[in-house]
Amino acid sequence: MVLSSSAFQKSLFRGYKHVNAVNSYYLDDDMRRSIELRKVGINMLNYHLDEYDNNSEFEDNDGYDTYMMLALILQVQLDNAFGVFENYELIFAIGDFILNKKAKDAFSPVAKYLRNVFHVINIFYESTQAINFFNFAISEKERNLKYLDLNENYDLIRDDSSYEKEDDFESDNESIQRKHKDIRVAALSDKSHPFSFTVYFNKNTESELSASEEPTEAESKEENSKKSSRKRQIQTPLTPLLKDASMYVSWGLPKSLIQLLHEVTQLANHKNVFQSKGVTPRNFPRLCAELEDKIMNWNVEDYWKLHHNEFNPISNVATKVFISSFHEGLFYYVTSFQNALLVYYKRLIPGNPIQAYQKNIEKSLEAMEKLLGLDAKEKVQFSPSFWPLLICGCDIDLPKRADLQERCQNLWKFECFKKYNYWRSKQILYEIWSRRTQEGENLGFMDMIREWDIVLCLG
Repeated sequence: MVLSSSAFQKSLFRGYKHVNAVNSYYLDDDMRRSIELRKVGINMLNYHLDEYDNNSEFEDNDGYDTYMMLALILQVQLDNAFGVFENYELIFAIGDFILNKKAKDAFSPVAKYLRNVFHVINIFYESTQAINFFNFAISEKERNLKYLDLNENYDLIRDDSSYEKEDDFESDNESIQRKHKDIRVAALSDKSHPFSFTVYFNKNTESELSASEEPTEAESKEENSKKSSRKRQIQTPLTPLLKDASMYVSWGLPKSLIQLLHEVTQLANHKNVFQSKGVTPRNFPRLCAELEDKIMNWNVEDYWKLHHNEFNPISNVATKVFISSFHEGLFYYVTSFQNALLVYYKRLIPGNPIQAYQKNIEKSLEAMEKLLGLDAKEKVQFSPSFWPLLICGCDIDLPKRADLQERCQNLWKFECFKKYNYWRSKQILYEIWSRRTQEGENLGFMDMIREWDIVLCLG
């Protein structure tokens, strides 16, 4: 699969442009090699996918799961390159099982890195995946109590607690960098508090000890020292560098922003489950409001230092001075993604009318234009995801903002979006635009995914 991917990239970027005749498609030698090598690799991987249950029973002394994770990532990359989506449900099911698998020994640095990469790919995959109700189950006790409160994650195949406990193996180490309070619902992670809604703040959870568990003076000093150390780290966002081995820098997004995408997807899935049952937990609106507040108040400056603020005492205005063109590009991409995430939330959770968030769509597309304009001027090259264009493009108010539709189409003509075809995403956009113009239907991208029964992977 590595050889297949290399041959594909060599064919794609050789610079030679062949004009295909009608009913024919030209393939150079590198592309032919890539196709044949992909066939060999997929046949081998399919065998291991079919036999994974048997093979996984043995001791993982030879790093079998690590090789399997690498193979899954490579197949997803190849399928995206060719625009072919084969066995995605099985691939992500096996990968998710490996992520949540309890390990006897500590993971190697390579294993940690691959697990983090697959976890992020899986988050993007789930964000554009129709919900499978067979993966959700609610106990008879909670059904009888009419879901008084949302107390746990009802997704049978999702156990993020084990994943979150792992060392992150990331240089940004954002778990200790959250400047604002990290609000979380105990009910989603702590099953020992049935039918209750409790909000924990980071500053309080560490001091919640019972009278029988009073710390000693030495322990108190050590705890205070740790808190002071964490406080110093919280106040200093990191400056991402090109030479960093951070997976999140290579994605162009801080970990916390990707995790917000995961939270929105999980909440949207639970909303669909509860709607199918005809009930809603009483604390569900509060969870939704808190999540929207987290997205709107999220600030990249709390995590990454991308610019300096130079204050002009004459004009009384502070101007952003970016550290480099690389950091400027990261800023524009994060801005585009954050606004697209807000559009994603408003479409799937409250279901606001699309006219209410056209400004967010405009901000997202404008930031993407600045990013790609920078890419054309500078010597740095960015490869943004098509995800913001799909999410924002599907909710453009065509009668009033046809200009946004044109800007969206112009964006995907840039060279970075020619790396992959994204033909399924473009089909969804064209279909939604056509129906909205001709029939006035207020369709979203998930409506088309369910109607056509397709999968996407835009990570």
